[in-house]
Amino acid sequence: MEDTHITSPEKIEKLLFVLAIAFCWAYKLGGVNDTENPIPKKSHGRMSKSLFRLGLDFFRSVIFFIEKKMREFLKIIKLLTICELAC
Repeated sequence: MEDTHITSPEKIEKLLFVLAIAFCWAYKLGGVNDTENPIPKKSHGRMSKSLFRLGLDFFRSVIFFIEKKMREFLKIIKLLTICELAC
């Protein structure tokens, strides 16, 4: 937060709002991808990736190659509906 050099409380509030939506979006996307392709578990029983990381990686791959992955992009956009975005 200090690196942003934002001092206005309204702007900080907006930044936190956007970050919260982005986190929930990536987490939800990770959960959807986990049901389609489960995350492997390590020998100690924990998942090798978090749901957030899985969703963020998928989101980045779609955005970087959006011309080739238009179907996946539309799937991501559908997850932005308010009723499904709750973490």
